[in-house]
Amino acid sequence: MNIINQNIKTKIIKEDQNLNYIFLNEDNYNIDETIEVLENVNLNFLIGDFKASNKDINLSFNLHRNARVYVDVISISRLSFIKKFHICINHLEENSYSRCKMIGINDDNATLIFKGDSFIKNGAKNSDTIQEARITNLSFDCKSEASPGLYIKENDVKASHKASLGSYNENDIYYLLSRGLTLKESKLLISNGQLYPIISKIDDENIKNDIELTIKEILK
Repeated sequence: MNIINQNIKTKIIKEDQNLNYIFLNEDNYNIDETIEVLENVNLNFLIGDFKASNKDINLSFNLHRNARVYVDVISISRLSFIKKFHICINHLEENSYSRCKMIGINDDNATLIFKGDSFIKNGAKNSDTIQEARITNLSFDCKSEASPGLYIKENDVKASHKASLGSYNENDIYYLLSRGLTLKESKLLISNGQLYPIISKIDDENIKNDIELTIKEILK
């Protein structure tokens, strides 16, 4: 696992890699980079953002023949900070495969924006892409945007997207309350459950503990 405290450089991925970028203590932070994923390469790319600060993250992934990319983003936004994530995946050649999942929690007067674009170029036959974005709002005053997009110029492909915005599901809350949990405990359990599929991919237990403490802090 790679944990960094500085802007990444433009990368050319030549072999299978797992890259994790965890923002726990950084202040305002910007990334604007392109990553080339070469033929037959498998890349797992995770961004975890839990700092109360502004973020502007723009990442593009260029997929060549038989390349596979999994991009996961989790973010907690609060106070009055503005966080923007734009993940662009370009399927340049045939048999390329991508999955992009962005999950966030937004609170106070913060702004959280998830934008995901998948482009499948003409000639990139048998390519397969899914864009997913989900944000849970904890405040009526926060501003959220989940905007996955597909731009397809080839017929023989698979492509889909889904997005959701909103507060906690009332039925889920009611069920947990009926089982003896408090409202705070119920919200904490649901929030952890939403983030867990991505957090579970982090192999550093200290980072996982910091994430759990951050979630508890914003739900106190």
